Amino acid sequence: MSFESNPFGRSCWSFRKTCRIGATRAAGGVRKTAVILLYALSAQISMAQQPRVGDLGDFSLEQLAEVQLTSAASKRAQRADEAPSVITVVTADEIKRHGYRTLGDVLRTLPSFYVSYDRNYSYVGVRGFGRPGDYNTRVLLLIDGARTNDNIYDSAYVAREFPLDVDLIERVEVSRGPGSSAYGTNAVFAVVNVVTKRGRDLGGFELSAQAASFETYEARASYGRKFANGSEILASASLLDSRGQRLFFPEFAGEAEGGFVSGGDREKARRAFASYAKGGFRLDVAHARRDKGIPTASFGTLFGDTRSRTKDTWSLSSASYERSFGASFDWHTRLSLGAYDYKGTYAYAGQANDSSLYRDTASGRWWNAETSGVWRKGRHTVLAGGEFQSDFRQDQTGAYEGQLADLDSKVGRSRVGLFAQDDVELAKRLRLSLGARYDHSYANANDGSVSGRVSPRVALIAKPADRTTLKLLYGSAFRLPNEYELHYYATQADGLRPETIRTFEAAVEHSLGPNLRAAASIFSNRIQDLITLDSSDAGMLSFRNAGRIHSRGAEIALDARFSRGVVGRLSYSFQKTRDDAQQPLSNSPTSMLKANASVPLWKERAWASFDAQYLGSRRTLAGGRTDGFVLVNATLMTKRLKGGLEASLGVYNVFDTAYADPGSEEHVQDAIRQDGRSFAVKLGWRF
Repeated sequence: MSFESNPFGRSCWSFRKTCRIGATRAAGGVRKTAVILLYALSAQISMAQQPRVGDLGDFSLEQLAEVQLTSAASKRAQRADEAPSVITVVTADEIKRHGYRTLGDVLRTLPSFYVSYDRNYSYVGVRGFGRPGDYNTRVLLLIDGARTNDNIYDSAYVAREFPLDVDLIERVEVSRGPGSSAYGTNAVFAVVNVVTKRGRDLGGFELSAQAASFETYEARASYGRKFANGSEILASASLLDSRGQRLFFPEFAGEAEGGFVSGGDREKARRAFASYAKGGFRLDVAHARRDKGIPTASFGTLFGDTRSRTKDTWSLSSASYERSFGASFDWHTRLSLGAYDYKGTYAYAGQANDSSLYRDTASGRWWNAETSGVWRKGRHTVLAGGEFQSDFRQDQTGAYEGQLADLDSKVGRSRVGLFAQDDVELAKRLRLSLGARYDHSYANANDGSVSGRVSPRVALIAKPADRTTLKLLYGSAFRLPNEYELHYYATQADGLRPETIRTFEAAVEHSLGPNLRAAASIFSNRIQDLITLDSSDAGMLSFRNAGRIHSRGAEIALDARFSRGVVGRLSYSFQKTRDDAQQPLSNSPTSMLKANASVPLWKERAWASFDAQYLGSRRTLAGGRTDGFVLVNATLMTKRLKGGLEASLGVYNVFDTAYADPGSEEHVQDAIRQDGRSFAVKLGWRF
């Protein structure tokens, strides 16, 4: 990547432009803002809604399989062993016992998932694909079945920028593998559906407060109730304020502060969520705002200048209605409105050693409507429906204070999708799932690009024995180039095509009794037309389709649920991901070993929990390697104490392991050091 100097001494103007939103997006990049309303129409079989079963902590695995349905794979509720993909579900009870603080904490415990952090945003890797600078565009994130990826960067936000407090999560459903046959763009490596709690799950007021290392404080107030007329409400608000750490970066040891930066890691977040449900109707409104300092001096900014920061505002309103017409037909419809705003402030050296602030902004607005029906006839269960999304606002701007904008893009586009899936019972122990979706996208008048994609999926599911399930899976998925990739750079490559992936997978699940279950799978992924950032045109940056990626791997997992609330999971993942030149991808670990367990200590009112993760060595962009590491977290939690009190103590990185995540192009650091040992004390009160 070439760097150019300008009269103001800013390094790499074209690289800066990448950085500008690359940082905008990757290291400084995502922005969410919104105000949102929603109205919903008529009926549908809700993909995210399923019967509530209360506290699942004492359920055996066999009991869970019976009552715990998931909609992440097919947009309809079904048992995980009957879904045309490999499914993992994490319950609210597990989240509480292990002291998970973010959605990213939940995902990093699952087979083949890992999360990288660049001190600004967190990025999810799946099955060896987690390229530095990728904004989680290849994972589709849903809240109660509604798409949350923004319409500028297509980002899925999983850490403090995630718009929902983890205490409001009923369960997290994760479908690994391509999901475009049901969901369209972005469902490349996984679909993550976060199902929220309802009013009946709270049954009154909840207050919580948490104090943690690095002068971090959190508070939440929630109220939920189910009334005699059948209606339910839930309302919650939470806040976070963290001063952050005094960090040392050896790459800047020659700077005035000797490589130390204070106050640059500060973070603030505000979240609000409300829902109303009655009968088949449900209305949800979520809003979040986050302000994060950038201590890494990414994109060539001044080291130690605490004015460099990103601000994200995100809102989503969703209204849905579902209705059953007898036992043979269900109908579901949803209307949602989303808003996202990003504002990045980057401090650069100006003339006469004065700093100059660059303002990078993005603003997106969209509405989405979908409807679907499920028919049951004989041996067939048929899902069919359609979805339309209008991205009526997709604005990007960039300018130095007091100067004309060098980026001013205002566009919009729309897309429509039609999907169908037929689950056929070929025999008593043999099922065939055939699904496909057609997606067509078109831009508004200022851009003539048009694209159409067909995404098929085939699954053969056999039960040779009562406790054994075999799955043979094939799926294809795609990702449209997002607004950032299409219009951020002044010299943009023409004819940018969607990425595509084809996946073959074989999986087996076997119950070793009511309390133990083993699962294993092997997979092969082939990605074509990968969208990458290119600087070969005289150092000017643009995105282009380049190269193919091939990944092969295997996963094995053992889940346990014993009486009195003893719960555990053990998994091992192995994969190799290579490019056209047979070189390993950056930030792609070969091996991951994970274990977690939770044990009751006293009358099922106190639990001790731990999770341990081994992540293998990863290649960096500069060709170096990060060391493999073992990370251990432990939590002591009590609940249902006198007066409705609850308390927990979490110790994270118990052994103070030194480890780092690979940096991306906008960083001077080849690898970015992560947190050492930290603590969190949390108190809750329910009444």
